[in-house]
Amino acid sequence: MAEGEVQRKILIAMDGSKHATGAFEWFVKNIYKDTDAVTMVYCAEPGANLSQLSQLENPSVIPTMIAEHDKETQKVLKTIDDIAKKHKVEHTVERVHHRRGR
Repeated sequence: MAEGEVQRKILIAMDGSKHATGAFEWFVKNIYKDTDAVTMVYCAEPGANLSQLSQLENPSVIPTMIAEHDKETQKVLKTIDDIAKKHKVEHTVERVHHRRGR
């Protein structure tokens, strides 16, 4: 980075969808600079897909359901990372958590 040049901090919310990918590709083509500090975030709510837990007949499957959710989350994070690498964007990928009721 040249002296006096300010490094921009860019935060991009991603969800692994084709729409998010298209928006990221637009960003790369129209806005991105090699000096940008790009952070790509994915909000994976623990238990978001487990909304009917109280109705389960067998609660012992809950750990398996959570593990499956975490596995899917890791796939999405890898997809996001791969997209940035494909476009040669220096970046970090972070998983963030939403706290319900806040």
